[in-house]
Amino acid sequence: EAEQAVDLRALPAERQHLVVTLRVGAPPAGAVRVGLAGSSVPLGPTLAGLAPGTWTEVAIPLACFAQAGAPLSAVRRVFELDTEGPLDLAVSRVAFGAPTGTVVACPGP
Repeated sequence: EAEQAVDLRALPAERQHLVVTLRVGAPPAGAVRVGLAGSSVPLGPTLAGLAPGTWTEVAIPLACFAQAGAPLSAVRRVFELDTEGPLDLAVSRVAFGAPTGTVVACPGP
């Protein structure tokens, strides 16, 4: 957790994604959620659809986290993963930016 909160609303519109470069070793065995600022969105279905062993860029719109209750004006925790089962996953980079790979759809209401 960061000492000072960051206002992510100040990011340019094209960069309002949490972009994670990752490699799935095997499909997840349970639910997987990615979190930001105390909120989270499902990531399991996206991970299950990726080719195992291949580095991929996955982008989650910040709007998804806002819909889940994240206060984008005062973010201290930028990236969290929560899983309900075994997960074979490597992460090499986490950043804010424009999506160039797979974009996670925000969950419905």
